[in-house]
Amino acid sequence: MLGATSKAIASVVSLFMLGPALGGTLGARWAVRVRRPALAYGTAELGVGFDDRA
Repeated sequence: MLGATSKAIASVVSLFMLGPALGGTLGARWAVRVRRPALAYGTAELGVGFDDRA
């Protein structure tokens, strides 16, 4: 849809990089409140595993 122009590639790359940036920001805020980090990590890993399965 966007083509192969430099603006299209820059848009795709910037939106791709926005995902980890938002995830890191929100994850850092959430991690401060977690009392059992190992359980939170395990739950997140299971969630990713089940999401990838579909």
